[in-house]
Amino acid sequence: MGDTWSLFVYGTLKRGLRYHAAFCSGMLAATKATAYGELYDTPHGYPMMTLPARLQWIQGCADRNHDMALNPSIRQPGLMPPHADQAVHGEVLTFPRCAGILQALDDLEDFHPQQTSMYHRVMAPVWREGATSYSIVWLYLVAPSLIQPNWPRMRDWPGVPF
Repeated sequence: MGDTWSLFVYGTLKRGLRYHAAFCSGMLAATKATAYGELYDTPHGYPMMTLPARLQWIQGCADRNHDMALNPSIRQPGLMPPHADQAVHGEVLTFPRCAGILQALDDLEDFHPQQTSMYHRVMAPVWREGATSYSIVWLYLVAPSLIQPNWPRMRDWPGVPF
């Protein structure tokens, strides 16, 4: 596990979309997955996701080699998969351990550790399809304060077949 790291995606990095070739060509695996959270359709052409603070278990830092090496043993007893009205559908992408990939994704998502950023990279639980328990993976979130009340909520980014 120390030779790989995983990322939950709910939007523009999914296969078939414009950033896949540039950022996911080194991907080792992709698995359908579900995370807790709220997904919003923005007028900017990309989705934004929020997640309850209690499920944001580790904040990303500037040492990306450290972040990729994390294999947290955090367990929350009784944590169950989200109900349909709490779920965001996406994929868990698994990559080889390479700080350059994570740096490029952080740049794409405008995440700058220890600075003001639109997105934050956090480790949180997700449920991979067919798994009996959750995995803890990286995902990019926005602060709920950035969400506008007129943005529609959704459970999956539209137009992306699995």
